[in-house]
This record gives sequence, C-alpha cells and structure tokens, in this order.
Amino acid sequence: MVRNLRHANSYEGKEWLVLEGSLDGEHWQQLSRTVLRELDSYNETLNFFLHSDFADLTEQESPYGDSPILLGDVEPAFVELPLADAAPIRYVRLSVELLEYSGGTNPGAILSLSELSVFE
Repeated sequence: MVRNLRHANSYEGKEWLVLEGSLDGEHWQQLSRTVLRELDSYNETLNFFLHSDFADLTEQESPYGDSPILLGDVEPAFVELPLADAAPIRYVRLSVELLEYSGGTNPGAILSLSELSVFE
C-alpha cells in the first residue's frame, strides 16, 4: 500500500509506479508495475498548460508570506499494488516511471511519500 505519494508528472500524460524486491540488495525482481495516471488527449492538452518548468521552484512558501503556488495535478496518490508471486525478499524499492516523447520511459522523481506498507 502506498499513501500520499507525490511525484514528478510526465508531460506525455502517463506514469507508472514500480515496486521491486530483492533478497540481497543487488539482484532485483519486479513485484508490481501499476499505471498511476493516464491522460486522454483533452486532459493531456490541459496538463501542458497547467504545468510549468518552474513548478519545483514554487512549492516552497514565499518569503513574503503567501502560500505555495500549486500547478497542475497536485493530488497525492493512494494506491494498493497487487504483488506478483516471487521468491522471498528482504529489501524493497519503489520508483516512478514517466512516459517520454519517444515512447520510452524515464525514471521520475518521488517528491514525498507518507507510507509504503508491504503485507505477506
């Protein structure tokens, strides 16, 4: 279970949450890959105008006392991830993948996370 995840958004409108597990911390296997967000063409266009290259600079409070400027999709995610059957694991890692213009994916930044719980 993932609660209050905030992450970088893809300008192409699709992101995945990836959970991997490892017994030794060196050899990783994918436990889950779930779509976090997928925009249709209307919302993708809207997303283009709501996001800014300077969004990261506006998340802190201003020295003048006004609140942060919230741009685009600012709702944190709550996700339950079904896990694939896998060998026993000791370590887990969580990442976000963003769809890029060429159709491939790039790692995305995780900005904040309240909880990551893994149940047997």
